[in-house]
Amino acid sequence: MGILSGLSSMGLGKFEGADLYAKEEKPIKEDPKPVVAKKPVDEKDFIFEKSYECPVCYKQFKESKVKTGKARLVRQDKDLRPIYAGIDPGKYDVTSCPYCGYSTLDKYYGAIAAPQAKLVKESISKNFRKFSRSTIVSYEEALERYKLTLANCIVKKSKDSEKAYTCLKMAWTVRGYIENYDKASEDYDEKIEELTADEEELIHNALEGFVSARATEPTPIAGMDSVTLDYLLAVLSLKLNRLDDAAKYIMGVLQSRNASTRIKNNAIDLKAEILEKRAAAK
Repeated sequence: MGILSGLSSMGLGKFEGADLYAKEEKPIKEDPKPVVAKKPVDEKDFIFEKSYECPVCYKQFKESKVKTGKARLVRQDKDLRPIYAGIDPGKYDVTSCPYCGYSTLDKYYGAIAAPQAKLVKESISKNFRKFSRSTIVSYEEALERYKLTLANCIVKKSKDSEKAYTCLKMAWTVRGYIENYDKASEDYDEKIEELTADEEELIHNALEGFVSARATEPTPIAGMDSVTLDYLLAVLSLKLNRLDDAAKYIMGVLQSRNASTRIKNNAIDLKAEILEKRAAAK
């Protein structure tokens, strides 16, 4: 008889004959769950092919465009440039006909007046060479399309607001190019200097165009109400070190009853920056 005999009467018969000092078997450790590596960000995941009919030559073509709601907004630059994770939508904001060369920002793409179409055919299409477009648009390709768009703006005598907005969007794309340029490239310093100069020139042209549009066109201008436009003008003026102009526009924002809390807070920060630069310049 064992020291644990009789436990069956208590319903614990399984303990009868048990080794009192039996070592507890260590539980077998299960293999940890494999760590699933995150899928690397692929720009292809953000885009799709969209079909178009050119309003000038009426030929069909496709362009790569960013899927709505796919890209996640990370932040916004002072001049309203939106920055997304995994993709720079600015590279895909131009639609260009590969056959006749008609090109415009997506914001303005659509029907075109007959006299404007005639001007495009005469001044763009006659000498235009058909091009192919990669599914994934490089910064170099994107900037070529922006240049083509500006040429179209000149030819079809677009409003100053359209020219200005095109310059602004192109400046944003140049900035994206600067931020993503390979730092290990042998020509890095030279290329960044070139791109920085291009961005400044585009900012200058955007500012001039918006100032003209503010005086001659009804709001909204390029989709912006008067408060947003004045805030943008203040930012662009500050970038070009035009401190008096920047102060004038930002005061208009701060005194406006229609300005949102967000834009007023941004305006307060901008005013402080303007004052700081003025103090430094003395």
